[in-house]
Amino acid sequence: MRLLYMALNQVEPLKPMPQKEYVLKARDYQSQYGLDLTNCYKQLRDAADSLARKPIITYEWNEKKKRIDKVQRFWFEKLSYSASTTAVFVFLNRKYARRTA
Repeated sequence: MRLLYMALNQVEPLKPMPQKEYVLKARDYQSQYGLDLTNCYKQLRDAADSLARKPIITYEWNEKKKRIDKVQRFWFEKLSYSASTTAVFVFLNRKYARRTA
């Protein structure tokens, strides 16, 4: 959740959410949470991988079929890593991030 918090803090809630890449750096993660920098990049990477595998599950009314459907959404549209800059790059799922920002 720390990774998600860092990404959502970069979203301006009163403006339309742009389709852009958010950069989460190990050094920022370290300073935000008072951690040892040695393991911060690995922790960021592991957190991103974990969130990428866990869908957001909602139940929505399907008017056409007159039933409740289970819907899975994902936190990220895209996720990448850079060992040279010790950063995680995320494109948030705009539909969901707007609701949580």
